[in-house]
Amino acid sequence: LGPALAAGLLLRGWRLVALALLCLVVVGASETGADGGGILVVASGFAVLAALANGRARAIPLALVGVVALGLAFVGLDALAGGSSHVTDALSSGPGELFESFRDRVERSVSIATSTVWQLAILAAGLGVLGYFAALKPRFPVVDAFLVATAVSLVVNDSPTKVAGYGAIVCGALRAWSVSRERHGIESPT
Repeated sequence: LGPALAAGLLLRGWRLVALALLCLVVVGASETGADGGGILVVASGFAVLAALANGRARAIPLALVGVVALGLAFVGLDALAGGSSHVTDALSSGPGELFESFRDRVERSVSIATSTVWQLAILAAGLGVLGYFAALKPRFPVVDAFLVATAVSLVVNDSPTKVAGYGAIVCGALRAWSVSRERHGIESPT
C-alpha cells in the first residue's frame, strides 16, 4: 500500500482514482485475492490521501463512510460477477454472519498478539513507532493516509503484529521520502 499511495500522491486527479481502482481490484476481486479487509484498507488510504492532497481534511469522515459503502458495493459486484470467496459468502449470509466473521477475526488477532512475548513486543514496538510518526510535524498527506489505512487494517485484519511491524517500517520510509521531497523543494503535480 505504501508505494501505491506514494504513486497516487504523484499522479493526482483521475490518475489517482484509476490507481486506487486498480489496487482495489487486485486486492479484493475473488480471482486475485478476495481480501475484504484489504478493500477497506486500500480504499481508506486512497480516500484520505485524496482528501488531504486536495486540502479537504474536513471531508475525511465522510470519505471513510463512503469507503464502507464502496467496500460493500465492490464485494456485491464481485459476487454478481460470479466471484466466490469467504468475503462474498460472509456478506451474502447477512449481517449476523458478517458480525460473526468480524468477531472471529478479533479473537484471532488477540490470540496472535498474546501468543508469545515476542509477538506482544513486536505489536507494542510497531504501535509505538506508528504513534511516534503520527505525532511528528510537519504533516504529510501520504504519511497520514498510510497511518489511517494501517489503523483500519488493525481493526479488519487478523495479523496485528505484521500490520504494526511492517506498517512502522513502511511508514518510516514514506516519512523519509516526504521529508526528502520537501527539503529538495519537490512539489507534487496538480
